[in-house]
Amino acid sequence: MLRYLNEHGIAPYLTCSGITPPWMCAADGVTLADLEGFCDMLVSLLVWARREEGLRFTMFGPLNETDIGPPEGPFVSPEAYARVLALLDRKLNAIGLDDIRFVVAEQARFDTTYMRAILAEPAAARRVGVWGLHCYSEYSPEQLREVRDLAGTTPLWMTEYGDLEQSGEREWYVAWLMTGRLFDLLEGGFRGALVWDACDNYHDHDEAWTIYGLLRTGLRVYTPKHRYYAAKQIFRFVPPGFVRVATMSTHSGVRALAFTDAERRRVTVAVMNTAAETAYLNIDLHTYALELLHERATYYRTSAAERCAAVATIAVRGANCPFRGLDATLPPYRIGTFTAG
Repeated sequence: MLRYLNEHGIAPYLTCSGITPPWMCAADGVTLADLEGFCDMLVSLLVWARREEGLRFTMFGPLNETDIGPPEGPFVSPEAYARVLALLDRKLNAIGLDDIRFVVAEQARFDTTYMRAILAEPAAARRVGVWGLHCYSEYSPEQLREVRDLAGTTPLWMTEYGDLEQSGEREWYVAWLMTGRLFDLLEGGFRGALVWDACDNYHDHDEAWTIYGLLRTGLRVYTPKHRYYAAKQIFRFVPPGFVRVATMSTHSGVRALAFTDAERRRVTVAVMNTAAETAYLNIDLHTYALELLHERATYYRTSAAERCAAVATIAVRGANCPFRGLDATLPPYRIGTFTAG
């Protein structure tokens, strides 16, 4: 799979999770104790992937959700986590793999405990390429700000986000919740997010079938769910190289995110109408390239009855003087995306 992605210009990040061999653990069988042996195991994986298989990657996540322990990974305290990274740093330097950077700490609980321990260990801190966290509920702007401030200039990724609802009876509700969380994260300074999970599947370590996926799994058939189409409203129309730019909404029930390229010749604006009445939008793009202002934007929409449907094409300038933006309406509890260029 990694080779296939490499062939399509993608350098994925390699990550480890699961049950650690008991002989590497303390007497309780779940707390990581043999840090040296564990790091040797991880380094052997990296050497195999890079030098024997020729896979192209630089980002590596060595541990997963160690704050809650098995089956996601062993229990590892923040201080022990920092020691693991320092050991990995020394071992990777010794074999000439200094370009590999860590995606850490990928903890289940949203706080800065592990970040602070890693930053206190210089050898660990210098290897951090991305700060990664997980999100399955809402977090306040203050919580997001604390993480963002501590991260500094190092990118923040939400390496897992989604919802843990397992009844299968509230799919549109889950899609709406997940989109709201993605808006929260991007507004809060995260540069990227990965949906958990790709498709419904049997989780071996939980001994249970789960329906967290974007795709419903059938007999050799995968069917997109509402959460797939809701995610598509942003993932499909924000290509690599785009950056998020500031937006301002005069309607308290309207949330908006905007993305553009370096030349401001292309733009994507994603909008959520959280209010019970229709929102009348005029999206002003007058600071963008003249070529864009003569374009027409495609309007996509997802709701309880729509699945990323192309509902209109709209002139970027709009027709209502003195406004110069895209004129559109967004009915209640809908997700809309406008893309042009």
